[in-house]
Formats: sequence, structure tokens, C-alpha cells
Amino acid sequence: MKIIELVEVAKKYRRKTIFSSLSAVFERGKVYLLVGENGSGKTTLLKGILGLIRFSAGHINCSPIRHAFLPERISLPEMVTVYDFLVNIGRIKKAENVTTRVDELLKEWNLPGKKRIRELSKGMKQKLLIIQTLLTDADLYAFDEPVSGLDVDSQARFLKLVQKLKDDGKTLIISTHHPGLYPADAVISLPDGGGT
Repeated sequence: MKIIELVEVAKKYRRKTIFSSLSAVFERGKVYLLVGENGSGKTTLLKGILGLIRFSAGHINCSPIRHAFLPERISLPEMVTVYDFLVNIGRIKKAENVTTRVDELLKEWNLPGKKRIRELSKGMKQKLLIIQTLLTDADLYAFDEPVSGLDVDSQARFLKLVQKLKDDGKTLIISTHHPGLYPADAVISLPDGGGT
């Protein structure tokens, strides 16, 4: 079942073209990879699909869906504990059984809830971002470079998560420099156009 269709979309910033005439269809229960060099527009395309930015041309047809987004970069409140951050995010997202869900995810991802965010390594911060994304029961999960900074065990855990979400009928769009890692149904290659 089709949930999103991009029809000849383009994105320009002033005179700079990031990408143009891009068409794609995203279906329920499939994994899509966005690949390309740094600056090819992977993040820009993801944000356009999620409605965080507007495309300069073309149009997007989208079913009413819930989405969750793992950005590549985000500012985190350094003095807050991991647990408090996740519980607050869960409440903002109106997640069900927030505290129980946070406890389960912290255990699953081996992340200490009592630590302040400033005390976390890069890999631990990445796990924190993955967990906050999972607090939303979404139809579409968009991950921007999700394995960046993760150790081998955590990468394997993330790959199991991808398979589970797919098996649950979720749609996943993953921006990556490592397409060989993922069980993809389709790969969308972006030419180097100078985007982000």
C-alpha cells in the first residue's frame, strides 16, 4: 500500500539546486535507503518528505500518517538525566505507558538512565536519540545516519530493530553512507548536487 509519492520534486536554495525532478513511491512495510555523497541532499529530502521543509517544485502525495524522525544532529539538554529527558519527550509525544516504555528501552539499549546527558559518549547519545524516536508509535520512521557512533553490538541491535519495524508493517526511510548494512527494498541514489 502506497503511503507517500514524490512527483518531480526539487529543492533549491537561492541559485543553488540541491536536487531536481526526483520521483519516488514509498509503500507500507518496506525499507528505503537514501544514499549519496556528503552534500547530495539526503537530509534535505528526508525533511521534505516529513513536511519539515517545502520542496521548491513538484508535489508530494501523502496518506495521513504518523511519523518519527531521528535527525543526524540535535541539541540535547546537557544537564538533564537520560531518564528525565526521555520521560518528558514521551509525554510531549503522548506515548502510552511512558515510564514503563522508557525503562524497557533503556534496558534493551543498555543505557544508564541516571546519567546526565553531558556525561554520555557519542555512541550513548546516538542510542538516546534512537530511543526517543521509538517513543512514537509511527507509520513511518525516518532515520538520518542512525548508526553513526554506534559500536558493533549496538549496530546489530539497530539492524534487528529495522527488521522488527518492517515486520510490524512500518515504513522506514534511512539516510546512510553504509547501504550494505541494511535489508533494503529499494535504494534512492542522490547525485552530488551540493545539498546536505
